[in-house]
Amino acid sequence: MSKKRNWRGVSDKIAKDKTEIYNSREWKELRIQKLRANPLCEECLKQGIVTSSRSVHHIVPIETARTKDEMRRLAFDLNNLKA
Repeated sequence: MSKKRNWRGVSDKIAKDKTEIYNSREWKELRIQKLRANPLCEECLKQGIVTSSRSVHHIVPIETARTKDEMRRLAFDLNNLKA
């Protein structure tokens, strides 16, 4: 029996775990911490463009994790974040 997948090809369980992480207080605080430490877009700076950062992205996407613990590790690793 195959796992049910949403329109992005991610299983419903992974999508639920991801939503839970992004709605957590821990994630919201870490996101603010990253934006304060890196107020400028890191990708833009590589190209010599100065732009305010408005979002935080994971370098290694958390939905690539095989377990919820691994997903949490990727999600809350400051070294895995890019402003």
